[in-house]
Amino acid sequence: MHKDKIIGLVSFALGVITLIGASMIMVAKMAISMGDPGPLVFPYVAGGLLTICGIGLFFKSHAEEPVFMSRQQWMRVATLFAAFVGYVVLLYFFGFVPATPVLLFAMITMFSGEKKISILVRILYSVIVTAIIFLFFVTFLKTNIPQGILF
Repeated sequence: MHKDKIIGLVSFALGVITLIGASMIMVAKMAISMGDPGPLVFPYVAGGLLTICGIGLFFKSHAEEPVFMSRQQWMRVATLFAAFVGYVVLLYFFGFVPATPVLLFAMITMFSGEKKISILVRILYSVIVTAIIFLFFVTFLKTNIPQGILF
């Protein structure tokens, strides 16, 4: 069975269970004023939407779907994840000001692809964007930025 059919059946079942549960909720008549939809609207809408979406997924045609992401794209995602983990480590030890340009430089390098962006432009862009973010948060929002434990 295709995964969309399974998800459709589960969604349909959850929708029906939600509708049944909503029908069992007791609401005091005095609590609902004239024109107020009351507390039962959300459970009924959610249950109905789950049921409709489940039916739609179950009867969806399944043409040959392309691969979600290629091996190269998965490697880019893993590299991006590693860059953010590295950024968190740099934030902890060195703080916002030194860590952010390093991350921005790495991101520009990763996402430039076939474009040849000079190292000077990447460094300038990283420093300028870091300065703008720093000034915005410190000057305008009056918030503290992460300070590293080493500096």
